Amino acid sequence: MNSKLSKWIVGLMAAGALSANATISVNWGFGWGMYESTAVDLGGGSGGVAENSAVLWQLIYSPDAAADIVDASGNPTAGESILATRTTSLGGSGGFDAFLYDGGSFGSTYTAAFTAGYVYIRVFQDTTPTAGDKYYNSPTLQLVDITPPATPQILDGNTDSATQGDKLNLTIVPEPGTFAFLGIGGLLLAVRRMRRS
Repeated sequence: MNSKLSKWIVGLMAAGALSANATISVNWGFGWGMYESTAVDLGGGSGGVAENSAVLWQLIYSPDAAADIVDASGNPTAGESILATRTTSLGGSGGFDAFLYDGGSFGSTYTAAFTAGYVYIRVFQDTTPTAGDKYYNSPTLQLVDITPPATPQILDGNTDSATQGDKLNLTIVPEPGTFAFLGIGGLLLAVRRMRRS
């Protein structure tokens, strides 16, 4: 075997090994925090979601740069998947309304084999999402190969530090069948009231 062919084979094997070891590593969290959809910015005071309830936040994979809406049960739509989850219990960090502030640190790091695509953070107002609940989708972050010991990518779920947090501005919409069921229930109640009168 000549030396050029040997070098070519060795180079190809090295490239294959590099590709096989390619890694995504994302340190995800919130630099500020989250408000209920009707909340007023209180500048770090009371009134945030965490003072009232436990919440669920998820790291979501998306094949494209768009953060999709959820289905009626709060699950990702086709093509997206949940990579990691975390719950935050009652109360914020040091009494702050920025309940995902976590003392200013991004303590959750997700690491896996490299897959081209994007990630973003989704936050629900409680730990068991149901139709009618409010939620928030963060901006997306394009994944790159972060093979250790390279520093993980940082995904900050907030868009505007000036208001010290974003708002839960989306609503889980019931399935059409649920609307029909509710409509039938309302109709039966109306008929019952008419009979009584």
